This record gives sequence, structure tokens and C-alpha cells, in this order.
Amino acid sequence: MNKLIKADIKKIMYSPTTIAAVIGIAFCICLDTWNQIPFLWNSNKGNITVFYYLFNSYAFGGNYMPFAALLLAALPATSLFCMEYESGVQPYIIQRVGSVRIYAVVRIIITIIGSSYVTFMGMLLFVTTSAFFQPLYSRSFDMETNILPFFELLCKARGIPYFCMMAFLASLRASLFNVASLLLSAKVRNRYAVTAAPLLFAFAFTRLMVLVNLPMDARPDLWFMCRTTLFSEKTTVIACLIIWICVVITCGFFFVKKVEENEK
Repeated sequence: MNKLIKADIKKIMYSPTTIAAVIGIAFCICLDTWNQIPFLWNSNKGNITVFYYLFNSYAFGGNYMPFAALLLAALPATSLFCMEYESGVQPYIIQRVGSVRIYAVVRIIITIIGSSYVTFMGMLLFVTTSAFFQPLYSRSFDMETNILPFFELLCKARGIPYFCMMAFLASLRASLFNVASLLLSAKVRNRYAVTAAPLLFAFAFTRLMVLVNLPMDARPDLWFMCRTTLFSEKTTVIACLIIWICVVITCGFFFVKKVEENEK
């Protein structure tokens, strides 16, 4: 099991698909703020910050980073199960690890690692590249940002803790929808449908939250996007972790069960 996990992680880390997906996620942030991107290098230092681009792309008003990036996050690992089935190597891998259950569990772990890694690194790529042109955050904008979730993190160490928190929650969100997509792959053996599924799941979930007309503070989709908080920032992070654990365990359980049924 450990050998298979290590082999798959190496395959993901150095894959051209992964590199392209990381660059693609950074580009998604640019697309969400395309009309302001020239100010990144044309504006005087401090007139605009990296925070402005990331917040407006992921937390407020963007479409590419909250949704299209999920498709990119699915490319390295989520569709791997379908690709192994289509290529006919799945029985040999199962024989090597000695158990269908172990094989299925490894696929869940790799999906979580792959989607989280691509999302985190894509956001990191944008932040580090943009930091050459503008500051991460400026305290001169405190009057405008002090009502935002995790404002205290934004005021520390040039905002680095805030960016880490946003990337962490974005990675949780990406892996959550990708594990749900992995469950779909146990039934639908089409890698293109499975790759697109996280985007569709996220869009459907957001529309559901809007249709049921939940208060902003009670919307889980906005918690993961650093848009609102549930009582406090600490309880929001805990709530996100609880939701993530519940979804991963539930989808993982049914995925393992379905894979075992398919191999009988």
C-alpha cells in the first residue's frame, strides 16, 4: 500500500499534466480579474495589492477560480481510476497490492493529495509571482478589509497567514468535490465526465444554497471561500473540517464498496 502511494505521488508531482494544472489555476485568478491585471505591474507600489486579486477571484465575484479550477485540480489524480480501468492495468495493480479494498483506499488518498496539491500550488504560484510587482497586503486598506473573515491573519507577517488559510480552505474544497467525483467514477467509467464532475458538483451545491435561501453566515459554500464565518473564524475552520471529513468518509465508503462489487 505504502509503495503504491509513494509511486503514485511521484507520478503526480512530476507529471506534465500536474504542472499544466498548477499554471492553469494561477491563470484562473488572472482571468477572474483580467481587466485589473495590468495594474499589477503598471501601478505604483502599494496602490494595489496581491490580496485584492486573490480575494476578488476566489472569495468574491470570481467564476474561474471557484469553479473552473476544480476541473484543473481533477486532472492529475481523480481520473486516474478511470484511466487504469480503460488501459486494462487495474487487475495487475490490484494483484500487486493484494486487495481490492487497499487499491480503492489508495485511490481515495491519491485523489485527496493530488487535488489539494494542485490547488495549493496554483494559488502559491500566483501569489509568489505577483509579489515581485506589488506587496501582498498594505495596512492602508485596513478600513476596507476589517470586516472580512480572517482579518487578523491578514494583518500579520504581510498577510502570509491569510493567504495560507485561504489556500488551505481552497484545497479542502477541491479535494472534497474531487472525492465526490471519484465516487462517480466507480459507476461512470468515463474520465472526461469524471474530470468535469467536480465543477458541476460545486456549481449545483452553490445553486442549492441560493435556492434554499440560507443566511450568508450559514452557507457552507461561503465558509470554504473565506467569504463568511459561522460564529467565529475558529468555528468556521472546524465546521469546514467536519464537513470535509463527513463527505470524504461517506464517499470513500461507497466508493470502496462499489469497487469491490465491480471486481467480484
